[in-house]
Amino acid sequence: MIMWPLSRSDYNDNPSKIAWQTRFIYGWWLFWVLVDLTSILYLRARAGSWELGALQLMMIYVSAGCFIAVWVVSMLCGWRMKNYYVRSAISIAWKSVSQLLLAWAVWNTGRGDWMPAALIAGILTIVARLTQVSVSVAVDGWTHQRRAIAISETVNLGTWLAVVSVWILK
Repeated sequence: MIMWPLSRSDYNDNPSKIAWQTRFIYGWWLFWVLVDLTSILYLRARAGSWELGALQLMMIYVSAGCFIAVWVVSMLCGWRMKNYYVRSAISIAWKSVSQLLLAWAVWNTGRGDWMPAALIAGILTIVARLTQVSVSVAVDGWTHQRRAIAISETVNLGTWLAVVSVWILK
């Protein structure tokens, strides 16, 4: 959700075909994330179950704590929340920290009923986005927005590979 505004900002500042493609890919990804969240909410509402598990609550609390830490540091340093690197840090706090907690949970509880296809799909979507940013950089050069997106996606890939590695080892 953070990366689409960054890609949109990059396109507005540096309009090109490749920047438009990057914006489109992040918009499409955001659309499917929202469809996924809507489906989860619908299924929970239909089942009448709104209870969250301990891991889900811990991910929410830790991600919120990381967001607050990013916000406090950015305010103390005089950076606005619209700063590209602050947004990248928020993205890392929301995605990557949750993925590390997921790796920790898989390590402590075992594989569970995770399907390998879900793990592979995660890697493929991250690599597709990171590839698009790399192509954008190769064609149009570095911008602050592209650098912030690349940082976030690289950390995201690393933490998702940690989840996959733990899943394989368990």
